[in-house]
Amino acid sequence: MEQSFNFMGEVLSVSKGRDQYTYVRKIYHNLAKNLQQEFIEKFESYDDMDELHEDGLSDGYNLIMKAVDRSLDLLVDNEIIDINRNLFLGIYEKYCNWESVFGKIDDQYMEIVLDEEQKAAYRQARKENRMRFSGGGFGISGALKGTAKAEALNLATGAIYGAVNLVGKGISMIGTSMKKSNLFNDPQTKMTLHLGIYWNIFRMHYALIDILRKKKGMDFDVPSDDDESSAKAIIDNLPKIQGDKTDYIIQALNLYPYNYELYKYVLENMDDNDAEIAPIADYFGVGIADFVQEKIEKIVSKFNLEDEDSLLECKNVVEHTMELYLLTSSPTIELLEHKLAEIDIVKRTFKGFLYETRELREKAVEQDAEIRALCDNVVDEYQALFELKTKIINTEYLGNVKDEYIASLTRRTFEHEKAELVNNYNMVDKNDLEAINSLRTKIGAMSRFKAN
Repeated sequence: MEQSFNFMGEVLSVSKGRDQYTYVRKIYHNLAKNLQQEFIEKFESYDDMDELHEDGLSDGYNLIMKAVDRSLDLLVDNEIIDINRNLFLGIYEKYCNWESVFGKIDDQYMEIVLDEEQKAAYRQARKENRMRFSGGGFGISGALKGTAKAEALNLATGAIYGAVNLVGKGISMIGTSMKKSNLFNDPQTKMTLHLGIYWNIFRMHYALIDILRKKKGMDFDVPSDDDESSAKAIIDNLPKIQGDKTDYIIQALNLYPYNYELYKYVLENMDDNDAEIAPIADYFGVGIADFVQEKIEKIVSKFNLEDEDSLLECKNVVEHTMELYLLTSSPTIELLEHKLAEIDIVKRTFKGFLYETRELREKAVEQDAEIRALCDNVVDEYQALFELKTKIINTEYLGNVKDEYIASLTRRTFEHEKAELVNNYNMVDKNDLEAINSLRTKIGAMSRFKAN
């Protein structure tokens, strides 16, 4: 199905062949990202470079095989059932260079652990074998058989290891521990392997397309290397062009619409129309979320995030921006909602009690003022204080509004009771020891009550 997009008054038309290619490309991009994440987690589980050397190649193949199985499912969905793992691998092997990628790291490891004589033998064996797929792809076939460690690793590298006779002669370890640790912890090591897994799985879509073309005669408009290079050249030259650049941008999109730099240029330099690029980026599977997030952060910096009205306005602007650029989530929205929730809690809290609504909190404030007025105007004598305390206790108030005043009235009535006891003590017959002791006990108990 042909697609079309409006961009700055021009129409970008997408052919059926480019549409079908984009559909397949996006499937494998997402698949590659997911399996790349699995490899990242696997890498983090390795203890050291020795373990990476031992398991890294085969672990990568195991993930590639997951992508192979997904590819076979896609073929079945298209009613192609005469392709199995072996046949698919025969087509895919020309697009796969995982052994070569892994070898870039493993060669450095071997340079560390081998002595000079072994290094020479290793380099010669490496030169002769090249660790490349040949005659059906030994390495990937080993992974296919479910014994990646025993076969993918051994078949792909066995000739090399055998040539230097590592097992028979043993590996000379001359101050290698630190070098191995440095290699293992080098960010470039991780980056090389992570990207290697991604690209080897992503490029599998070319194998699927080869089969769909042959078996179903499906039309796929796959950009050539020249198309990609020409689009990049246009992008590089856009800053030099004076005047309207729309036609050049459309030209670059027609050649190779998967270059992030093109979208970045539009987003950075064409503010009035840059949102029109969002559905195009989304369609072609080009992620612009990071750039849109930067734009959102610039927007947020202009607002007072301590003021509720400002926060609400900011949130509306951010949500509109997200909708405009087809962004489904943003940490900024979470931040704004968190700040709004904090303010809401403050505005629903009165005297340490959190009310369900702000309206209830306001009513509690009114009730508090009413009780305060009663307490301020009450006659300061025991009976009046006691009656007011009883009235407040028996009246229904919101939250903990009355607690403070009940405690205050309790203290005030207590002072009157204590004063009366002291007065009685002063008036009692000092020869009546029983009465004196009784009054002392009551006064002492009241003192302890007040202290508590």
